[in-house]
Amino acid sequence: MPRPARTAPPYLSGLTGLITVCTLSFGWPDAGVTASQTTDFLFFLALVATVMVATEAALNRSLLFTAAGLRLPRRGAFRRGRPLEKTCATLATWGVVVAAVSLADLYRSPPFDTATLLVTGHWPWLVALSLVYVLGVDALMHDPEDALYHAGLCLVTRGRQGNAARLRDYALSIAIKLFFLPLMLGYGLGDWVYFRTEWQAPADFLGLFDSLFRFIFFADVCLGALGYALALRVLNTHVRLVETTLSGWLVCLLCYAPFWQVLQRNFFDFGDDITWVTLTGPSGPWAVLWGSAILGCLVVYLSATLSFGLNFSNLTGRRIICHGPYALVRHPAYLAKNASMWLVQLPFLAASLHDALANTLALLGVGAIYALRAWHEERCLSQDPDYRSYRRWLRRHGLAATLRRRAR
Repeated sequence: MPRPARTAPPYLSGLTGLITVCTLSFGWPDAGVTASQTTDFLFFLALVATVMVATEAALNRSLLFTAAGLRLPRRGAFRRGRPLEKTCATLATWGVVVAAVSLADLYRSPPFDTATLLVTGHWPWLVALSLVYVLGVDALMHDPEDALYHAGLCLVTRGRQGNAARLRDYALSIAIKLFFLPLMLGYGLGDWVYFRTEWQAPADFLGLFDSLFRFIFFADVCLGALGYALALRVLNTHVRLVETTLSGWLVCLLCYAPFWQVLQRNFFDFGDDITWVTLTGPSGPWAVLWGSAILGCLVVYLSATLSFGLNFSNLTGRRIICHGPYALVRHPAYLAKNASMWLVQLPFLAASLHDALANTLALLGVGAIYALRAWHEERCLSQDPDYRSYRRWLRRHGLAATLRRRAR
């Protein structure tokens, strides 16, 4: 049974993105290339995106256009009707976005305020660029009556027409981008400023560990931000499925700011002053071994993000990933991240038995949240026959199946 890879992005796309992130991060001029750190960071992301788009286009020259449902324009493709609805939907969407980032308290403080500055300072250009893209792609689509069209149709007809399910999916996909893109940009900018202004070359293993630990998450959020920003049909990275259940949204959002801070403080506070460094010391062979194990888990976590290329996104299905660590297990990012938390915190080591039990139960609770996220994701993605094919393939050829065969 061959691996189901018809819709999967090439792993090399994410790998070249990581190489570009590393190269530009360490080779960026000390004085910067623009007048501000924020603009420098956005320019940096644009360069990384350019390399990744060029890589995927070169590897999938014949696949991108047709898999995205596009074709060369025909006479009469740009006709009155669809452009009107899509223009109305695009303008209405930007109206909602500008109003949200301008009025909601969430977007006035880090990490969300980065997107607020970007949108409020450049919204005319963003709107114009969006209209050019939407109308251009509309003329290329095999089936132009997509979710954006139904949103516009609902607006034009004052709710009398339009597919309710497609309208719901469009609204949810915009909500996902409106929440996660500012979050990723804010986290990435914070790390960018740290590495540009505060970071110092490590003097010992613990310093090296801290630098690599932070850089791995910096690379992860950079690639994640590009995934949310470039969910575009012309790149074959458009949204195909959206999580529609309240429980699916809930267990996902609980893992991110500002919800996670409230949840952790009140229910899942598994941290204390006793960590892996307390056990091994800041240096020596045991510290190197333990710290390397933690970093190894995070490398697996990052490699899972690389597998998505420009398709990373929570609460959506875009292209089915079946290579990299996903060729071994279904949820490598969740497994690796939870393993790293156990290795860092060692919750069973505490000042008292009560604290040890409380910390252990709290970290088990975090694992339960991620298990629920995995269950909801699988339920959503199982609507796609490619995902069902991937799951069948993994049951026969994944890590668990391989270990069972070798144990016989």
